[in-house]
Amino acid sequence: MSLIRPDKAQQRLPMATIESTEKTALQLVPRELNCLTKDTVPPLSPPIARTAIHPQAFALSNQKTKKSSKSLADLPPELAERILALLHPTAATRLRRLSHAFRTLLSSLQFVRQNLRRNIPPHLKSRTHITWPDAWDALFLAAHSATALQSVYAGEWWRDVRRVECAHRFLTPRVGIPRTLGLLKALTHLDLSACRLVGGFPAEMGEMEALESLVMARNCLEGALPVELGRCTGLRVINVSSNKLSGAIPVEVLLGCKQLEVLNLASNRIEGEIPCQVGTLTNLKELHLAANQLVGKVPDSLSCCSNLEYLYLHSNGLDCSDIAHVLGGLGRLVARSF
Repeated sequence: MSLIRPDKAQQRLPMATIESTEKTALQLVPRELNCLTKDTVPPLSPPIARTAIHPQAFALSNQKTKKSSKSLADLPPELAERILALLHPTAATRLRRLSHAFRTLLSSLQFVRQNLRRNIPPHLKSRTHITWPDAWDALFLAAHSATALQSVYAGEWWRDVRRVECAHRFLTPRVGIPRTLGLLKALTHLDLSACRLVGGFPAEMGEMEALESLVMARNCLEGALPVELGRCTGLRVINVSSNKLSGAIPVEVLLGCKQLEVLNLASNRIEGEIPCQVGTLTNLKELHLAANQLVGKVPDSLSCCSNLEYLYLHSNGLDCSDIAHVLGGLGRLVARSF
């Protein structure tokens, strides 16, 4: 099925004709999307329209009350794009399966930007603090394959967001961490604890230049902590405890994040030895490495963390026979376990 016929590809319609046809199409009652799914198409956000538009056929009325049926293949490209942009973004995403032409059009940044602007309330752009994700935020987080949607949404609707504190929101369905979080240059605090996140940490998270606090505890995240986080030089808190992370503690993070005050990697599957570079974290107050698969000796350099108050290393395979020498340099220590 072709979205736009070759003989129509170069046809340009006057704006009045486009608006008239678009208005007529909005008055139609949608048919079922039998070719795609039996699910109900989500309603459009008012005041744009209160009914979805059938994605394959539109009955277009003329001035003399005669009716004729046309498919999207008979419409000029700018008209097809304008009408499809009125669909709810989830319906537009499903339409990509109809043909290669649909996928090409509906995946373009230009279409996605127009589609979201037609549907999402403008006031959402003014937010700087998100504590409860609305339906649009959930769509952004769940758009696994819709990278254009995530890029546009992050760049426009989360552009000025500084704090995302959405712990215990239990996102449904389970979602991964969007790669487009790297576009959030103003974000300082990101808390998505206990949100049922799956997958790994995208390397793009290292592009969040202003990030100070990263909290994603009690999820189902896998893989290694990305070395790119070392580029977030302002990080003060990293808490990714109670996940399924594996691999070694990345030295790049210890060397790059000099301002770290809390490093919590407890209850994961972290392997290897504790890097000696941990001693460079002179501002560190809390170090949680318990319940992992760490081995070897506790490095002597840990004694350089003179501000350390909480040290938890239990439930590992560590050799703590010489740890008394390390503890001698930790005068502020108030709680410890080996």
